Amino acid sequence: MSDRSSFSSRSSSSSTTSGHSRRERHRRPRRSEESLGGRSSRAPLAGSPHREDGLNVVPQAPEDLKTEVNRERVNLSEDEMVSFRNFARGTGPETRLRETWFGNLPMVNDVAAAAPRLDRKIKGKDMKVVLSENQAIQIHEGLYAALNLLALSSSSTIRGTDQEVTYRERTERIISVLIHDVTVCRRVAALESLKIPVTEIPGVRRRTLDLKSERHPHLDDERVHNLFPADMVREIKDVLKAKESKKSQPRW
Repeated sequence: MSDRSSFSSRSSSSSTTSGHSRRERHRRPRRSEESLGGRSSRAPLAGSPHREDGLNVVPQAPEDLKTEVNRERVNLSEDEMVSFRNFARGTGPETRLRETWFGNLPMVNDVAAAAPRLDRKIKGKDMKVVLSENQAIQIHEGLYAALNLLALSSSSTIRGTDQEVTYRERTERIISVLIHDVTVCRRVAALESLKIPVTEIPGVRRRTLDLKSERHPHLDDERVHNLFPADMVREIKDVLKAKESKKSQPRW
């Protein structure tokens, strides 16, 4: 995903104003929502749909996504560029070290702060997440966009200015888009492992995470949220029951 907004204070102000105007013109019925990004007035809201079937749920794009503005390129200092390039190469720690390091990172005290789990009752055999090259490139580009914004927000030319906050908010929005991309990949993989066509479960690609707190299946006093909302799980189980029933019917 490309961040094509101009970062001057004038364009930031006009973007926010125009965003409010659009929302006033197309105001929808209020519904309960959870934010996957920052909770500022400029951050998009993406959360539980107001229809259980998920048919009309489409994750929102970042509010400041503008295609008519040319990308601004910001120079880093020599030391900052060395650090950025080292991160851009990628990091591949040993598996156990990776798990320990990630496990010790600070996190928001909420179930939404960790990756969703897949209900064991609907987990198929040989579940594999398969990406096309185009999908992998899009996720890769999104990660680089987030890395760019974080590096710029910490640079000597941006730190302490209004742009620092804007860059970090945009980083949250990009990461939110990537979270949904991975959510869809995992859902599709789960259904394919169960040999259920994606078209039989409405909202698989469009519906965002519900963030409903559930008891952790393995750890006491820990909570998780699920990859599939409860109503989707019921639909999946109904399809599986129908398939089993059809298999058990005698053939004449």
